Amino acid sequence: MSLTARQRDCFEVIQHHIESLGQAPSRRELAKLLGLRSPGHVILLLTALQERGWITMLPNRARSITIVPDEAACAGHVLPPIVEAKLRAHCAVTGERPDDVVADAVALFFDDAEGRVAA
Repeated sequence: MSLTARQRDCFEVIQHHIESLGQAPSRRELAKLLGLRSPGHVILLLTALQERGWITMLPNRARSITIVPDEAACAGHVLPPIVEAKLRAHCAVTGERPDDVVADAVALFFDDAEGRVAA
C-alpha cells in the first residue's frame, strides 16, 4: 500500500534512526525530528504506517517500533498488527526468523487438528 508524503517522511526518519542509533525513536523524538510540536500527530502517522504493514509496534511500549522486512510484505499473508508485533518481539529475544516461527506454529496447529479429528 502506498504512503502519503508525510507518512513516507516518518518511515524514512524511523528507518534512519534505527540504522544509525540501533534503536527506534521515541514518539517525542520522532515528533521533534519531523518538526511537529506534539507527539499526538506522530501517533496518527505511526498508526497509518502500521495499518499499511510498513512497521509494527507494541502498545504502551517505548521504542517498540520495528520495520517490517520486505520479504514479510511479499509473503502474501498478513498477520493482525498485535500478532505481528508479538512475533517480532519474540524473534528479537530468541533470534529466530519470523518465517520459521510461523511455519512451526502452523505445523503444530495442523498436527493438533489432525489429532482431534482422528480421535
